[in-house]
Amino acid sequence: MKILVCIKTVTGAAVNAEDAFQRGGRVGPSVLGPSDAHAVEAALQLVEQAGQGDVVIAALAPAEALGAVREAMALGAHRGVMLSDPLLQKADLLAVSRALAALVEHERADLYLTCSWSGDIDGTMLWAAVAERLKLPVLTQARSLTVADGMATIQRQIEAGDLTLAAPLPCLIEVTETINKPRYPTMKGKQAAKSKPLQIIRLADLGIAPEGVGDAG
Repeated sequence: MKILVCIKTVTGAAVNAEDAFQRGGRVGPSVLGPSDAHAVEAALQLVEQAGQGDVVIAALAPAEALGAVREAMALGAHRGVMLSDPLLQKADLLAVSRALAALVEHERADLYLTCSWSGDIDGTMLWAAVAERLKLPVLTQARSLTVADGMATIQRQIEAGDLTLAAPLPCLIEVTETINKPRYPTMKGKQAAKSKPLQIIRLADLGIAPEGVGDAG
């Protein structure tokens, strides 16, 4: 099983640009957000339970954000891919969904995981837009996740209790912070992450023209 985990790189776990500026010089330039660590942990657990598989970390971020992807690989992910392009700095939600959908299509997997981020109010809309572009089933707010017989099954909490939902693979699933307790990177894992493959690509590599995501896009 191949699982693609899409993460959001953040500066020192900052919640916005102003917060990142204030934290500058006091924290690392890029860290794995605490919410995204739950998505990485969910992927690692599924592969471990299956006894085989690959966990790939994907991110839309500047090259300076390598630290977050490396941190995810230190937890146990096998490799990483980053879509790094200056044009993305001006991209709105629709343009980002187009770029992210292209990246997901480039790294086709059996399962796509992500996690909501408290500082990103458009997060749920983003993943719904990506799933719509790729015609993939999308399940959100998963507090538990199992995969068996080509189906992904989640539970999400609603006012009336727990709701069970299922979708055939491949599908995109957004997990919540209550799904697990992420592991910590070991020194051995950090050293191993330095030699794991990490590919940096541009929008052109995905067949997206500049006018597709810039001011005009």
